[in-house]
Amino acid sequence: MKKIKKAVLLKGDKSNWGHASEEIALELEKRKIDTYFIDYTNIIETISGLDEFIDDENAMFITFNFRGLNDEIFFQDEDSSSIWSKYSFKYINILTDHPSFFHDRLIIENKKMVLYCIDYDYVEYIKNYYPKSKVFFLEMAGNLRVDYNMGFIGDDIKYTDVSYGVKYRDYEKILDYGEFLLPIKGREMDVTFIGNYIPVQNLLSKMECFEEFKVNQVKQILILLSKNKKATFEEILKQFFDDEKVKYSDEEFPQKVEELSTVNLCLRTIYREKLIRTLTNEDIKIHVFGDDWDSFKCDKPWNIIRSAERVDTNEAVKIIQNSKISLNSMPLLKNGVHERVLTAMLQKAVAVTDSNEYIEDNFEKGKDIVTYDLNRISKLPKKIKGLLENEELMQNIADRGYIRAHSNYMWKDRVDELLKHI
Repeated sequence: MKKIKKAVLLKGDKSNWGHASEEIALELEKRKIDTYFIDYTNIIETISGLDEFIDDENAMFITFNFRGLNDEIFFQDEDSSSIWSKYSFKYINILTDHPSFFHDRLIIENKKMVLYCIDYDYVEYIKNYYPKSKVFFLEMAGNLRVDYNMGFIGDDIKYTDVSYGVKYRDYEKILDYGEFLLPIKGREMDVTFIGNYIPVQNLLSKMECFEEFKVNQVKQILILLSKNKKATFEEILKQFFDDEKVKYSDEEFPQKVEELSTVNLCLRTIYREKLIRTLTNEDIKIHVFGDDWDSFKCDKPWNIIRSAERVDTNEAVKIIQNSKISLNSMPLLKNGVHERVLTAMLQKAVAVTDSNEYIEDNFEKGKDIVTYDLNRISKLPKKIKGLLENEELMQNIADRGYIRAHSNYMWKDRVDELLKHI
């Protein structure tokens, strides 16, 4: 096989992953692999430049969650065929959500695609139900700022100056900006939470399977999920189907998981609600950033400081850089970690998150990270107040967290793995 010399990536949409792609591209450029971005904010022009960039077969396409591969109309030719079909790409596809959300794509075999999952359980799920897929575990990474406004790069370089290739100067300074971060005592916001709010009723209204799964059955599944924090979504569904004496074959089961994947999202909302309510009821003020928090109801709404809307990744990083505590909830991840946790550590904020098997194995609780138990969220306000009353302790945790994340949880640290299986 020829050595990969070129990579195509995506940026410019509202997801986190365009930002992560830029950080990956920085490292690829350092390794003499030319990069090209299709930019959602300039999509016609950037797509039209693909032919000139890809002049041989040793190229790869790096994406997240099938972005660009979901039959989006702007990635189709006039005859409705995929624009990718005329290129001999190797595909790297990083899945950051449960595989059930991608069932329709996973059942289509692509021998040139390598899948990566950020949770060990997700890897096993794909191996079990989509055995023809080539899948590996990829540790998550945190985000940095690549918007050229850190002060040390220079006023002559602007974000818009680089549209396609990534030829950033001062790469090492971008990677190692810890000394420029505010100390805990100089930060304006005590506690921040970044993430959208989608009420459970809104999620359930989108489900199309109520003829088979009635509302009370959905509630039963949610109860099982909330009572069994360590069990995966598919394990809970198997238990539910067994209790209901319903049998599905190995071929049918992933389709049923996909049909009920919205229930999994409901669990995320339920714990976000419980987390924010528990803290605000104890008069802990929380700055929330994301869509639809205006529709969130609680007993003490004056303890919630809302942003106008969702923030992009660069803005999220800036927010965390001015936060003492960055709060996280990730009940859907049983054996992996969310990007928000690692991004917080890389900004020298105190990362506070629910724990799981991966967190237990890879971090030191109370030293480089602070954790709470989903079953005992009521104990979290005392822990948060204790931290806010002890800035020296918070600074020590933030400093250790930065060292831990900076040593192994940056996107540059993932490039070896991404190239390994091409």
